[in-house]
Amino acid sequence: MRDLIDQRKNTVPSIDDILLEDFPVLNTNYRQFFLGDNKQLSTRPLSQSLLISYDLEDRHGIAEFDYTFDKPARLIGLPKAVLYMSCEDRDDFTVFVICHSG
Repeated sequence: MRDLIDQRKNTVPSIDDILLEDFPVLNTNYRQFFLGDNKQLSTRPLSQSLLISYDLEDRHGIAEFDYTFDKPARLIGLPKAVLYMSCEDRDDFTVFVICHSG
């Protein structure tokens, strides 16, 4: 795995430390994603609601969704997430939204 990461660093140009004239950036392509089946984010909403669950007693319990861009992309500014969810057992739970490059 480490070799793959090192190889990627040598082939993909850095896309950070970019100076911008204005904000929001002109020609920004805003995208909306939806929680989908198979633990993936989708660019289209599902036709029906989706039930995701995990064992909250398991300290490693997690529900996660992934999205892989088909080409290098720049995420500029503050990511925004709007989630609609409910919990049958409790009225309080913790949600984390994590964006990372991998």
